[in-house]
Amino acid sequence: NLPFLGGNFFTGFILISLPIAFWGLYKNDKIKKDIFYGLALAIFLAILSLETEKEVLVILGFILLLLFTFIFVFRPAKKFDLQKIASKTILVITVAYLLFYSIGVVKDKKIIVNRLQLISERTLRSNPDFFNKKNHWEGEIEIIKKYPFGTGLGTFDLIYPQYKKDVLSFDKNSYSYFLQAFTEVGILGFLAFLWFILILVWRGFKLLSFGSRKENFWVPVILVSIVGSVFYNLISSNFSFLPNLAVFLIFSGIILSGYNNLAKKDREVIYTIKNRMIFLILAFLLLILGVWQVYPNVNFDLGEEVEDYNFKEAKPKYEESIRFNPNPYYLAKLAEINYYLRGHDDNLNRAYKLAERSINLTPYNSLSYIVLGRLDVASGNTKRAVENFKKAIALDPLEEINGYIYLTDIYFKEGEYKEIEETLNLVLPKYSKEIIEKRIEMESLNLEVFHLKTRIAGLYNSLGLSLLYENQPVSAEESFKRAIELNPKNPNSRYYLGVALVKQGRVSEGEKEKSDVLEAFGDYKPPYEIK
Repeated sequence: NLPFLGGNFFTGFILISLPIAFWGLYKNDKIKKDIFYGLALAIFLAILSLETEKEVLVILGFILLLLFTFIFVFRPAKKFDLQKIASKTILVITVAYLLFYSIGVVKDKKIIVNRLQLISERTLRSNPDFFNKKNHWEGEIEIIKKYPFGTGLGTFDLIYPQYKKDVLSFDKNSYSYFLQAFTEVGILGFLAFLWFILILVWRGFKLLSFGSRKENFWVPVILVSIVGSVFYNLISSNFSFLPNLAVFLIFSGIILSGYNNLAKKDREVIYTIKNRMIFLILAFLLLILGVWQVYPNVNFDLGEEVEDYNFKEAKPKYEESIRFNPNPYYLAKLAEINYYLRGHDDNLNRAYKLAERSINLTPYNSLSYIVLGRLDVASGNTKRAVENFKKAIALDPLEEINGYIYLTDIYFKEGEYKEIEETLNLVLPKYSKEIIEKRIEMESLNLEVFHLKTRIAGLYNSLGLSLLYENQPVSAEESFKRAIELNPKNPNSRYYLGVALVKQGRVSEGEKEKSDVLEAFGDYKPPYEIK
């Protein structure tokens, strides 16, 4: 459960490695190596059993079924004794189950119950992960329909928010590497990719017709790894972690080079991995590749952890992330931090440059427009600020909440209360109580949902204030009550609820509400004077 590296990536690595690890166990007859391989496999299987996505268990079962089918069909006559294979497998699975049970006893007994549930339509429907994936896939299919020739490499997470079915979903990643590839490279690129996979499998099977079964037993094992990885990426974006993609491509290269070098007498040397130095170098390069990808993510996540209470401490973390990976979103976050620190040094100009650089890299980054809008407000250019906030709203439905919060602030300063009322009456029905509660039930970590609730409460508060200015205290009361329901700790909503009640002639009730706020928050001063 590393904060910077999702279990999904580790799961993908284990799934693609399992067939090779089983091969090592079955090839060997020495007790010491049996213990080493067996224990490693048992730990891998125990880890996979803890995976929260039930679909992973289906893929695991598919890989093991395919592997054992190949072992039965292509086993060498002398070296591969099915009785030994069966006994080793049963022993490994038993140890894996004991490890899994031990983790359940020590950590959480519910883990055992949840994993023993049968994978059925009912359990998949109630699975938040599956529900999220289904929504993502529907949105991705809409992108493909609109852009059949692709949106461009690296644009998925920026374009997808405009098409997502669940407006309260915080996740912008794809849950299918193939669908993501389709959206970015289009139908021609996707067909080329499928053609490569088909050639790969065909050449792998072609290899099996050459040489002895003993000599070519590595071929079905690697094919199982390749096919299993392909199937897993139908329901995940595991190839987005570069080391996993690199392993897949290395295995593909082994199959393709084997087909092209059938006439060489030394091919057995290549395939039995006797030239260990080459594979040590490859392993080292994979490690470097993984660190290069993970390191900026580590710093970015560390920056987000401290951002809420210390902008100065978060800033160098974001800067280090950008040094290794100038991701448009990372640039926008650093621009936002510079905006918060605009009273120090030349941070305002830096924030402008970072936000504009982010937009130059991709015009689909909604956060960059939010930051530019806030910078425009700080510099007094409200007209351009409104334009930037509207661009952000159009790009990302989830970002529209922030966009409307900043827009309503501008409208308040300019006295355009009717504009606030008309705008928010169109927006807020999308964030009904039922929708928010459903999202809370689905999310295992509710911190983001809490932030979302407070922001929506802010919109209801703004609507209530505009209604007060328009002399509609009854409607204002409803808005303030909804704001309090979403965020009971906000003194503004409670205070102005009192004002709305006084305006309706319910003076004692309203004055009590106001005095309760002043008593609870001793230094509270209402931001707007409404009589």
